[in-house]
Amino acid sequence: MRHFLLVVVQGCLMLAVSTASAADRCALLSKSDTAALLGQPVAAVVPAGPQRDEDSSGQLTYCTYRGASLALVLSVVEFNAEAEARKQLSVNLVRDRMDAADAKVTEEPGLGDKAFFGTSANGVMYTFLKKNKVVGIALGGAKASAASKVPLRAAALSIAAKL
Repeated sequence: MRHFLLVVVQGCLMLAVSTASAADRCALLSKSDTAALLGQPVAAVVPAGPQRDEDSSGQLTYCTYRGASLALVLSVVEFNAEAEARKQLSVNLVRDRMDAADAKVTEEPGLGDKAFFGTSANGVMYTFLKKNKVVGIALGGAKASAASKVPLRAAALSIAAKL
């Protein structure tokens, strides 16, 4: 019985650490800044992770901010070394993350150590490298468009400064 109780306590502590880590990622963007990006109130903030990233060997945490017709997803994949993170960040990674056949991706200077901007009919996304982290900030939904590029870049710069 004592062993069982110890296992339960350890499991609860691991869950608390997992939720705290994902919640920390949600703190990278305030609700008011996110509402400004969405152009509507934030209805829900949903943290998730850490979990193994399917596309790489990194640890993924993310936060989804939902509005009425748009959503913003902030993802952070952390690697053991910067070289590993740099190797993972590519045009193909951004296209895969956007999950859109019509995705157009361009390299963007001046954001983190390396950055890309992607657009598709479903949304827009900045993905950048900051030390040993690959960070994505994506806006998707009915009204997401390339016109969101400037405010999304400002949010990405703000996030990069906090990492």
